[in-house]
Amino acid sequence: MRVSVVCNMVIVCVVGSLVFMAPGLTRQETTVTNEAKIAPQFAPVLSKLRKSTVPVYLPSWLPSNCTSGKVYISVDMTPLNDGKTSHQGYSVVLATNPGDNPSMVSRLFELTGSEGYPIFKSKRHYDIGHGLLAYEEIGGNHPTLDWKVGKYSYSLSDTGPEMVQVAKSMVLLKK
Repeated sequence: MRVSVVCNMVIVCVVGSLVFMAPGLTRQETTVTNEAKIAPQFAPVLSKLRKSTVPVYLPSWLPSNCTSGKVYISVDMTPLNDGKTSHQGYSVVLATNPGDNPSMVSRLFELTGSEGYPIFKSKRHYDIGHGLLAYEEIGGNHPTLDWKVGKYSYSLSDTGPEMVQVAKSMVLLKK
């Protein structure tokens, strides 16, 4: 099932993040907890994303191409398939064209989260904070950043040269 919503965009500037480490959590499980900082472009789909069985991370900062002009948002909650196994998860897309499956040309942002989906650990990686490393994968139509938080995998793409900055701004959506 997919939801498509038209949003009026505004530019958001975030200066800092609130980080905590709860007793018993490893450094890898550290999370940003200030949900109020989630970029407003995602507001129309937060209730749908809260239904995901996979913890949802969304950015607090987006590049200007995702915050100016008319941008459409779509959410897909169907399981992701790696060719062998179906994995529970979600996908969020911001695009310049409406529809449930925007073309690669119109995509400005795509983020997927899944349980157990494999990631490729390349030599090129970035510290995205909170004890996490994101691995750059270059192939197909666009580069992606992939990282894991416990048993969950996340992949970010189509954000251009600011992809690492977007990944560093991720905030955990509370249920």
